[in-house]
Amino acid sequence: MSGIIDTVGSKSGIVGSDVYPAGHVIDTKIYRIRDLDYYQTTAGTDKVCTAISDSSTGQLSFSAVAGNTYIITYSQFQQCYRNSGSDTSVRYWHGSMQVKNADIALGTTNNGGQTSISSGYTISGGIWGRDGVAVVGGGANSWTIATYVGGYYASTTETLYVYLTASPPAANHKVRAMCSDYYPANCVIKTIKGNALTIS
Repeated sequence: MSGIIDTVGSKSGIVGSDVYPAGHVIDTKIYRIRDLDYYQTTAGTDKVCTAISDSSTGQLSFSAVAGNTYIITYSQFQQCYRNSGSDTSVRYWHGSMQVKNADIALGTTNNGGQTSISSGYTISGGIWGRDGVAVVGGGANSWTIATYVGGYYASTTETLYVYLTASPPAANHKVRAMCSDYYPANCVIKTIKGNALTIS
C-alpha cells in the first residue's frame, strides 16, 4: 500500500496511509464501555476503575504502531460520597488515564507515572469535585462525567491497554465509577501519523 501523488488530481501507485504527511489523522475508533458499578474505597491510592464489562475485569486494548501518535479521550460517570455521616466538606477526588503494555484488572492499585509503559504511563490526570453526599445514590448533583484527554507516541509496535483510575480524598469516602446501557462510558482513539506530541 504505497504511492506517490504527482500532481493534484492524478497519482501513481495505490494511495495508502504512507502517502499522507505527518500530522494527518489516519484512523478513528469509538469504543463504548458498559455494565460496571465499582466502588474505590482506599483513600490516597489510585486504583483501576474501568473494565470491558461486568463479566470481564480486563481493559480496552488497541494495536499501537511504531511511529504513530494516539490521542485518547475517555469519559465515565463518577461520584464521591461518605460511607457514613453527613459531613460533606471533602468534595473532591483524584484520577488519571494511563496506558500499559499488559492488561490490568479492575481494582488493581496503579499510581502510574511517566517513566515506563510497563508500569503504566500516565497521559492525563484530574481532580474532580462536586457537592459530596452521605449515601450512595444520594444527591442529584453529585455525579460528574470524568473526562480525560491525552496523547501517547508509540516508539514500539505493540498492544496497549488504556484505563482510568480513581482515588478517594480521605478515609470514610468512596468513589463510585458507573456505566451501563443507559450511561455508557466512551473511549475515542485517534491515530495520527508521525510524532504529534509537543512536550515542554
